[in-house]
Amino acid sequence: MVLKVLIAGGNGQLGRELNKLLDRKYRVMSCTSDEMDILNKNQLNKRIKAYKPDWIINCAAYNNVDEAEIDRSRAELINELGPRNLAEVANEHRCALLHFSSDYVFDGRTDKPYIETDPTNPINHYGRTKVEGEKRIMECHDDYLIIRTSWLYGGSGRSFVNAVLARAKQGSLLQVVDDQIGNPTCTLDLALQVELAMRVKLSGLYHCSGLGYCSRFDFAEKILSLAGISADVKAIKTSDTIHNAERPLFSALDSQLIEQSLGRRMLSWEDSLEAYMKKEINNGPSL
Repeated sequence: MVLKVLIAGGNGQLGRELNKLLDRKYRVMSCTSDEMDILNKNQLNKRIKAYKPDWIINCAAYNNVDEAEIDRSRAELINELGPRNLAEVANEHRCALLHFSSDYVFDGRTDKPYIETDPTNPINHYGRTKVEGEKRIMECHDDYLIIRTSWLYGGSGRSFVNAVLARAKQGSLLQVVDDQIGNPTCTLDLALQVELAMRVKLSGLYHCSGLGYCSRFDFAEKILSLAGISADVKAIKTSDTIHNAERPLFSALDSQLIEQSLGRRMLSWEDSLEAYMKKEINNGPSL
């Protein structure tokens, strides 16, 4: 029996990647926020009742970390109320729910990658809303899969990779922090792991990010090297920058639990980035 999948927030970078990959094997309905608003519980109920999905994937999120400090109520609605609505409706219709969370649920005051059982302690409002979103799902639904990931990039849209390339092509000086450490994660590599998790009906809370970790500065230099772009890159400290939201300095995630559960390792962040750049920039082979 072919799985039926319903994607909320299907027009984002991860939603588009999942739609493209899952559509090869499953029956997929991908909805934009206009087509299915996670804040409108009645609309959700009608859509899910009519489509009868086996899995609901929530890619809808408020991801602007700095803006979340200003428009706090909007961030709370999308990252807390939305997941709760999905969990309640999914529970009512007996659908599995997959939700994505963030490395920013942690404070970054460590020197080793976080595991799933480490206590959360977000240091910005975005991170707090992601923690609350996780809690709402766990309270409302038993059949859930929550995946925390980090430093996502893939395709068009807002990402660190696209920002670095755009500024370098403009000839702008790139000032990049070298004291923020995390796992760059390609949406395609994450999507491949997600498809396998859905196939075996994995449930619970897991971390899933690119293998290994680096600084933002190292990440930027690797991007430019693979793109064959010579640019002026200056390493700076987080304390030299001005942002509305504080950033965790070390937010690398340990993905061993999901890798052991599925029998598939994530690619190293370097290999994943190289495959992505070959495909997107040089029209080479995919992963």
